[in-house]
Parts: sequence; C-alpha cells; structure tokens
Amino acid sequence: MTVGIFCLLCGTATLQSCSKDDGPVTKSKTEDIDWGRFEGFIDGKEYSVQNTPYPERNILISSIRIGARPLDSSTSYFSGIDAMQTSILLEENLVLSVYLYNLMPGTREIISFTPPLEGTYNRVELVRFEKNAEGEEYRVSYRPGANCETSFHVEITDVIWVTPSSPIVEAKLSGSLYNKEKSSDSIYINAEYSAR
Repeated sequence: MTVGIFCLLCGTATLQSCSKDDGPVTKSKTEDIDWGRFEGFIDGKEYSVQNTPYPERNILISSIRIGARPLDSSTSYFSGIDAMQTSILLEENLVLSVYLYNLMPGTREIISFTPPLEGTYNRVELVRFEKNAEGEEYRVSYRPGANCETSFHVEITDVIWVTPSSPIVEAKLSGSLYNKEKSSDSIYINAEYSAR
C-alpha cells in the first residue's frame, strides 16, 4: 500500500510539473545583462521602448561604459567607470544618444561647446536620418543650445553598481535640442531612461 501511495504521489507531481506553464522568464534589471528602457515624449510624440531579453533578444537601447582609470591589477575590472554612452533607437530613422560623465546622482545642465578634453563632459544628441529628393540619406543632428538659457537638463536619479564595471544608470531628460545647421528648428524632450 505504501508503494502504491508513493507511486500515486510521484505520478501527480510529474503531471503537475509537465502541465505547469510559467510563461516567459522575467529577470530584474540587475539580473538582465540586456536591461534598457526609455519612456517619454519627443516633440509631443510618446515613446516607450524596452529591450527584450533572450531568447527574443531585441536590443533597442545599448550602452558603452568607459573607464578612464587603469585596470586594477588584482582583478579584471576597471578601478572605476567614469562615463557611459547610451544609444536609444526610437524609430528606424531616429536615434537619441546620451553621454554622461562622472556617474553619480545629481543634475547636469548641458550646453553645446568644444570641450578641453574629449570624454570629460556630458552631451546629448538626437539624430534623425532623412532622404533628399534624389533618395540619398543624410543626417540631421540636434544638440543643446550654446548658452545657459538653452541648456538641456539631465538628472541622474540613481546608479546601481551591479559589478565594478557594470552600472545601471537611471536618468531624467528635459529640454530642447537644436538643429546644428538651423537653430530655429528645435525638438523638445521630456523623458526618462534606464540602461546597463
């Protein structure tokens, strides 16, 4: 009888495990190496973009982490990540690029200028790819204005250090970006993003 009950329990457990459908596995942002999301408005149009993890793996938000300090000889990590450039594919022909230096929570007012040292400043650029009458593709670049009245506001709200070389940066963006060639052409952004 004990053997019969044991067999019945094993059979029930097997059936439950076979029929159970947990759906897709979801990971937290610290577990997901492809983590990225963007939500907000660009010139009044709403955007909501998020990376899709494996097995679909659709990466619309990607980041490059830059360590300006040398590697720590005792580990394979940089001793510090000083900057992160995040590119966000909003549409097939529209890319937002955010480069943040000194990855600490706080506010930055970004203006367009020629920096004294490449890589030691914050910048934001929106690029739209368009075609002329002949069908040739060209890019239209939008950047912050050149003075404090036309600066672009970036607030890093959180930095989560998953490893010494892998931060997740969360930031809010607001302000106008201006066409590099025609300053009367501007785009207003009010959004937030999180990227690894």
